[in-house]
Amino acid sequence: MGKLYDCIIIGSGPAGLTAAIYAARACLSVLVLEKEFVSGGQVVNTYEVDNYPGYRGISGFDLGMKFREHAEKLDVEFVMETVERVDLEKEEKIIYTDQSEYHGRTVILAMGASHRKLEVRGEEDFSGMGVSYCATCDGAFFKGKTVAVVGGGDVAIEDAIFLSRGCEKVYLIHRRNQLRGAESLQRELFARPNIEVIWDLLADKNTKVIAQIAPAVRVAVGDQFDLSFLHPGRMHMLTLTDLTQDLSCLIFMKHTFLFFPDIKILFSHR
Repeated sequence: MGKLYDCIIIGSGPAGLTAAIYAARACLSVLVLEKEFVSGGQVVNTYEVDNYPGYRGISGFDLGMKFREHAEKLDVEFVMETVERVDLEKEEKIIYTDQSEYHGRTVILAMGASHRKLEVRGEEDFSGMGVSYCATCDGAFFKGKTVAVVGGGDVAIEDAIFLSRGCEKVYLIHRRNQLRGAESLQRELFARPNIEVIWDLLADKNTKVIAQIAPAVRVAVGDQFDLSFLHPGRMHMLTLTDLTQDLSCLIFMKHTFLFFPDIKILFSHR
């Protein structure tokens, strides 16, 4: 058997790297497993980060590297492999990857989320260069310009309202003839003179995402999680209000928490 780690972390986005830093500072042996070629999570796809304290104007890639360098200085180990399945039933947890297996006393799942894509022409080519998945992150770059938001839920409406404060014109594009968001948000949306809703427009693979009505597009159609290596029967979704002191394992994925009732407490150290 190989090395037994005190803590194995799956995922090396900001959450995973923060957990790695805290675990290493607590004198635990830490292994981080990451399937991508670079650490940092979604931030590495951002052309410029202008709202992170101390690093104004830094690229997302460079910020991700700063996160990783911090962890490496604390002797955190990194392995670039894809996790295929996990065995979390016993005291000694086993992580099976596409190349090897790793053993640990504690496992932290920090895979994060990926933005659900429209899968329209031009979306990938212009991601981070006009196509954005975070209005509060990138909205300032389009001050005084015309932008479009795709979606019809609370997030899409909130982003359209947020962008309308600094942009000349905001189009909200929705595939139905009514919005799904809260009534209070809709009232504020319709009261904004520089927001126009485009109804019954389905963005599909035959739609061009660029330049028809706006030089910048905010995609707000939700997130998706990669949980393919976990057993679905052992998982259920919780909201923040459901959390109690009895929880033994939390997985941090944006605003959603997943609870596994039979996994040992995080950072158990023997």
